[in-house]
Amino acid sequence: MQIVKTLLLCLVFAACSNTNEIQKEQSYSNIEQNIYKSKSGYTYLTLNSYEKESGLYHPATFLINGILFHHFEKRPFIQTVLEGSFDIKVSYVSKKRYHIEDLNISSGDSVVIDIIMEDDLSPLID
Repeated sequence: MQIVKTLLLCLVFAACSNTNEIQKEQSYSNIEQNIYKSKSGYTYLTLNSYEKESGLYHPATFLINGILFHHFEKRPFIQTVLEGSFDIKVSYVSKKRYHIEDLNISSGDSVVIDIIMEDDLSPLID
């Protein structure tokens, strides 16, 4: 019984400590979203990550509905998707994290999201 109580206490602690991190990620000041109709009829999601200082493409890691994509190339990340709701997290080492919640994409949409990656000056280890 003591083990169950300890595990429950650990789960509650983990859930509470995680909410602050999620709230930090919710920043939309550096995100621009455009929706177009696809000529081909397919549904696309295009993510562009740019360096703030130079305006050039910057590598990023995308977590889309729980699936991790490491995009290290300096070009747009283009993914064919099904219509629906998307939860997207964008991150990279020494850059601020961004979180896009409840992005709804309809059939035939071509959604382009531009993310300006800013430097995160907080220490890597707390």
